Amino acid sequence: MTAKYFLLNNGIRCLLYDTKCECHNSITINITINAGSRDECPEYQGLTHFAEHMFFKGTKKRPNGNIISGEIEQYGAQFNAVTDYDITYYYIKIDNKHLDKAFDILSDILFNSLFRQTDINSEKEVIVNELKLYQNNPSRSTTNMVSRLIYKDTTLAHDIGGTIENIRSATREKFLTYISNFYQPENIIISLAGHLPSYQKTTKLLTKYFNKKFTYHNLLKNYKQINKFNTNRLLFENFQNSQITSRFHFKKVSNIEGTYIVIAFPGYKYASPEYFQMVLLSTILGKGMSSKLFLEIREKRGLTYSIKSNISAYQDLGIFTINCATHSNDITKTFKLIWVELEKIKKGKLTPYEISKAKDNIIGTELLEHESTNNLAQTNAYDYLYLNKIISLHDFTKNINQITKSQLVKLANNLFQKHKLNVAIISNIKLTNDQFKC
Repeated sequence: MTAKYFLLNNGIRCLLYDTKCECHNSITINITINAGSRDECPEYQGLTHFAEHMFFKGTKKRPNGNIISGEIEQYGAQFNAVTDYDITYYYIKIDNKHLDKAFDILSDILFNSLFRQTDINSEKEVIVNELKLYQNNPSRSTTNMVSRLIYKDTTLAHDIGGTIENIRSATREKFLTYISNFYQPENIIISLAGHLPSYQKTTKLLTKYFNKKFTYHNLLKNYKQINKFNTNRLLFENFQNSQITSRFHFKKVSNIEGTYIVIAFPGYKYASPEYFQMVLLSTILGKGMSSKLFLEIREKRGLTYSIKSNISAYQDLGIFTINCATHSNDITKTFKLIWVELEKIKKGKLTPYEISKAKDNIIGTELLEHESTNNLAQTNAYDYLYLNKIISLHDFTKNINQITKSQLVKLANNLFQKHKLNVAIISNIKLTNDQFKC
């Protein structure tokens, strides 16, 4: 199956992916904005995520959040939003009989949100408490620490949630400025996936609800603020080779049990040939209970309850991460054993079975993900945003299956270099860099 492409007169791009499934009637409508925390200037850091909250607070037609949520929850629908470094998206998953209602609500909050100062003020402490909750979560906090390390000197170095100071100083004027700059038709993709009505009916509904102009700039008191942002995103194409020395950040927290470790290396962007190789390498190393790291460090030695690797890839850069929690007496031992496993792969110690098993795992997971209209709608939007095409299941499978052992070994040698190492640790004991020589 392939998605059909439809362009509204105002410039919004639409993707229609009909699953033609007789076993379900759901549709996910995903509205992706090509704007994330990396696009914020310093005094606006955190407002991308804050604005995502504010779009649920009331419109002229639906003056408070209770009315918005009540209308959509009436049908048992899923309704939420997500902010990332490079995108923000809003989605509704609903029975296809109520597609008109879902379009109406999404269109209303997108074009007609009120951004009242009273609502902003009441939501500030909700955001602040969310930030504090993350700061008090050692696993989440360690991930944020390693992100600041590895993204040093880039626009991704600050937390997506921003700072408490910025959140508490947020004003209606700031929100209207931000929205006026980034929420524009050319910056938006509407992606539908599921059991769609006819093409004619779907495009007619899309035109009815989304072929509109944004008018938030008319509410600004200071029109000079309209050019506050440079909406041409600053890219870091040399990111994978820019780090020249290892980086460490240790934080002692007395009232926690054990130690939380995140290791990260600069990786490759979403559109690179190495992206699928990173997916495969991460699966071999740290996905599931049969991965190399799990078997060697958890099963064989019992040093950690869980250990896993992940990748993140964006428009211009990516990262490869390994994270685990261990007893504080075993920190150095655990780290060195992780490094030993990385060195083994760099030396080509990979069996055909390990590679084949990991490929089957990835392809099997992707097959299951294609049963989720949420995943389809979001993945299709992201593909189109940064690849200008949608990767079909056939092409995905082909890309994974054609990866060779020599490519994985070359990738490991490019990724896992000592001077590209980033280590963030939260522990109940004091640590030094000397404990992590490799």
